[in-house]
Amino acid sequence: MQIAIGTAKSLVYLHHECNPPLVHGDVQASSILLDDNYDVKLGSLSRACNEENTLLDRITRTYQEDSSYQEDTFSIGSWASGVSRFGKVLVELVTRKRGISTRSDVQSNAVPKSSDILKLIYEEDASGRAIGSCESDVYCFGKVLLVLVTGKLGISAKSDVMAQDWLQVMLRHIDEGNKTSIIDPSLLISNVCEFDNLWAVAGLAKSCLDPVPSSRPQMKSVLKDLEDLNNSRTYHE
Repeated sequence: MQIAIGTAKSLVYLHHECNPPLVHGDVQASSILLDDNYDVKLGSLSRACNEENTLLDRITRTYQEDSSYQEDTFSIGSWASGVSRFGKVLVELVTRKRGISTRSDVQSNAVPKSSDILKLIYEEDASGRAIGSCESDVYCFGKVLLVLVTGKLGISAKSDVMAQDWLQVMLRHIDEGNKTSIIDPSLLISNVCEFDNLWAVAGLAKSCLDPVPSSRPQMKSVLKDLEDLNNSRTYHE
């Protein structure tokens, strides 16, 4: 609980106390640094960014590249090329897939069709890899909570098929109330309150992992729930 609350406080500071709000962008177990007293320092801030300007550097570089052409090259073909590149920038903004606008290889030229863009948006958000939104931090924090509750190390850093399958199994266990399939036995103390609080943390993790970003709770709400659970736990002890 101390690790969960300390991490939540760090994210609350970034999301709600910084102006403009900052996105951590790399919330996972390895980013949570602990001292001898288990006090949390949230590291790996190299990817932290202003939520509103995540792709500003990418757009600026693209614009500068387009503006660097010699004046005598502005034929019909070069204007068409500029329009095509701007289309790639729009795809980056909508799908949050970086690198499309500044690469010219075959892979980057395979720009998704309009019919596939909504699918890309969903997959990015559902996997928690969407960079530049507080909701993606909340999603990743949900994975951290599941790591704490289940004892399954390493999952919070993965976005591969195996990790996604594991998440789906854990979420199904939570939906079905399979408590013993979720909670790490080494965390259990011989009282009902401890077990119920751990199960409540698992439920909170599920709300953070909602596939619809707008349905995820804000970090200040998550922190309050964790503190309430911890106060209840302390009271019963």
